[in-house]
Amino acid sequence: MIFLVLPVLLYRLIVWIFVRTFRRDLLSFVSGVAGIYLDPNPNKSIANFLVGLVLPGDISSERISQLFKERVLNLKDSNGNFVYQRLQQSVARFMGYAFWKNDPNFLVSNHVRDYDYQGDLRLSQTPDEHEIQRIWLSLAGAPWKTKQSPWEYLVVRNYCHEGSTTPHTFIIFRVDHVFCDYYSLIGLFRVAFCSPFTTTKLSGNKSGLSWKQLKSVLTLPYDISVKMCTNENKKRALGERQGSNNLCYNYSSIIHVDDIKRIRKNHGVAYNAVILSAINGAIARALSDAGTTPPESINLGYVLPLPDHPGGFNCHVTQSTMELPCGADSPKNRLRQTHDILVEGAGSFLPLILAYFLRLLALAPVPITSTLERRILVPSKFLPSYFLTNMPITTHKDYVEGLEIVDVFHGISVTYGMGLFISSLGSNNKQRFFFNMDKSVFGEEASALKFSTYFEEELKAM
Repeated sequence: MIFLVLPVLLYRLIVWIFVRTFRRDLLSFVSGVAGIYLDPNPNKSIANFLVGLVLPGDISSERISQLFKERVLNLKDSNGNFVYQRLQQSVARFMGYAFWKNDPNFLVSNHVRDYDYQGDLRLSQTPDEHEIQRIWLSLAGAPWKTKQSPWEYLVVRNYCHEGSTTPHTFIIFRVDHVFCDYYSLIGLFRVAFCSPFTTTKLSGNKSGLSWKQLKSVLTLPYDISVKMCTNENKKRALGERQGSNNLCYNYSSIIHVDDIKRIRKNHGVAYNAVILSAINGAIARALSDAGTTPPESINLGYVLPLPDHPGGFNCHVTQSTMELPCGADSPKNRLRQTHDILVEGAGSFLPLILAYFLRLLALAPVPITSTLERRILVPSKFLPSYFLTNMPITTHKDYVEGLEIVDVFHGISVTYGMGLFISSLGSNNKQRFFFNMDKSVFGEEASALKFSTYFEEELKAM
């Protein structure tokens, strides 16, 4: 391993010397986990994500722009550094590496503005939920302007919120995943809108290193090789993504956290076990309705936040995979099996070690990193069947200039070959689940269109 790393570090040092000599405008390497989200094509993004906030009333883009100028861009940490300097930066390429670079022509108005997309992304004067659903994934994947920081606040006024006769405002935040994770975005909302956006604190094992955790470290190379060989010899349960023109986006109704907690308490299981069991039960039903026998188990990938988030705009997350039951005799049996697997895997160092592995991989030039991802990770035999990101839910009401956030939406553009990407997001102990999928992921489009219904019915069955 050291003979592979040393040449990379030597070349990286040479590049840095050239940067300090000839490109003083380049500030620092794009490093860490963020480097994994760099597309080899500088004009493309591997993943953008969207967060939409629904507000009862009217707020203008000019007012939000003013809040950013007053509260966000001038905020400094205890060392006198600007906390959100990243918002005024873009990514530049030089000698195979990506660097952060300040935008000399930065204007808040280029990023915070009224919704102005045209063509297939055009919205009517009084858009509703169905219009947002139609453009959501296409908006997530829309190209960014070159030499400009890839983030934007888009204000949709006169939004028709379901169940209300008064006009609402729909605020869309879109950003390249290279720049931040969802926890960074929560922090940005707190600062910009002066609302607490309180989420449940992450729990962790602080009692020291257990034998179980030590064993997971010692057996990591073996575990990874077994996983890769298992995936290589096993057909993936779900179809792959066929292209941006074959996507389907739907979502659940609003689900109260107390309803999931009630299921958790009744069965004596973990909160996440309820969610994962309902998802896999919905997958089993979708496959069955499409004429395919569900597998006994299914492999999923998931995102985990790393401890001690540094604040500001950072990508401070890791990824891992797990094998969970899919086909089962009953929803309750699936739930119990899922819980037992989660308990068995609790405390594993695999996600943390993978985070350091990704940081090590990001030391290489972007063409090498992207080639390794394309040759090793992206082929379907090494990818999980689907991917899940279960984001934190705020625990109280939050406001934007006195307007309560009454609903939230989430979306993400994904360039990898997985046919199903699931995310959840919520406010005030209420959440939705969002399903970004290829129409043929289960074999028939009808199953994809009914997937959110399957998911909610699985929850009720527990």
